[in-house]
Amino acid sequence: MSRELIPSHQVRLPAISGSRLPRRVERRVQAAHHAGLETSARINAAAYATHVAVTLTAALSAEEERLIRQAPLGEPRYQAIIDSFASLACSEIVRLGL
Repeated sequence: MSRELIPSHQVRLPAISGSRLPRRVERRVQAAHHAGLETSARINAAAYATHVAVTLTAALSAEEERLIRQAPLGEPRYQAIIDSFASLACSEIVRLGL
């Protein structure tokens, strides 16, 4: 299995009048292509991390609601714990640097 996001055999540089591109141009096109792949990977990582954070926050919030009904005196502690998790998740997403 290839580790490339887009297999290199699918990347075709356009030819100018049936000839190869000058090396300088080809290098710049390849550099732009690689920069785009890196940016795309960072965006996908941020989307995945955000999805996980939102999903887990929702699950923890539902658990908080259940626990409040079961043991109401713990409400402030449950809220503090869930809020701490949400804050940590936000910090981690911001740390991704997008």
